[in-house]
Amino acid sequence: MEQKLFKQIWGLSCPLKIRIALWKFVNADVPTKSSLYDKCIASNLICSRCHIDVENLNHVFRFCVFLRDVWVALEYTTPMHGAQMSFHEWLSWMFDTYTKTKHIEINTTLWAFWFARNRLVHEGTNQGVRELVVFVRSYYQLTTLAGGALRASSNSIVRWYPPPRDFIKVNVDAGFQLEQKKTSSVVVIRDENGQSLEACSRITYPVLSMFATEVIALTHGLRFSYELGFLSMILEGDSKSVIEKIRSDKENITTCFSVVLEIVISESLNPISKFINIIYEYLRVNYGF
Repeated sequence: MEQKLFKQIWGLSCPLKIRIALWKFVNADVPTKSSLYDKCIASNLICSRCHIDVENLNHVFRFCVFLRDVWVALEYTTPMHGAQMSFHEWLSWMFDTYTKTKHIEINTTLWAFWFARNRLVHEGTNQGVRELVVFVRSYYQLTTLAGGALRASSNSIVRWYPPPRDFIKVNVDAGFQLEQKKTSSVVVIRDENGQSLEACSRITYPVLSMFATEVIALTHGLRFSYELGFLSMILEGDSKSVIEKIRSDKENITTCFSVVLEIVISESLNPISKFINIIYEYLRVNYGF
């Protein structure tokens, strides 16, 4: 069982850091409060989120009341006699029960849980159920899209190129639900070594067009970067029409963003004027249709 699970983990088409994280989870190589207590490093064993049970591996990823709501929202079921399963056994059951494409989402969810846990413990930032669900789905869609693009054609391979020194690269993507007039955007920030620095996802409504959806995603990328203190960046997205509009109107760049700026920016000052260097790049995605 162990060898099969490890093969499934390392065979996943998702970022290496997520596979490494899952491998650590399976090997219980993460500093939960329970493990820190056993090493005489921590004195408090109780979960910082629910304040009810001991924070061990199973609690962090499965049994915390908050995280159960996330699994339900993502439409995953609980195995019979799951309470008696180890984390290793439970993950094997999940991989055997769901399809390979779902394995990536399961992996992303576990990674997001640990990331959210660390933000709560070390920064005091408490992410809600809805925020985590949106982040998991958006990041999963972005990962699958990137993987599909790389496999789309042997003659046309989409590659991610790192930014130059002293720059960051901000990749944005968006999903649009016409009936609900709602958009979800995801932002991933990487440095010159390809290392992921930060990521976030946001829901915006009402939104009336796909063009507005893409502009909102780019605006979120700008705002998120500014909030983190990054002032020189390459902003990369897959909306050719928006990128070309921005490039053709550099002297009055706020024209494009004014379409939806009031929806996503609460401050009266446009964030674009605060940056030192912004380069806009179009990321061509070949779906292989």
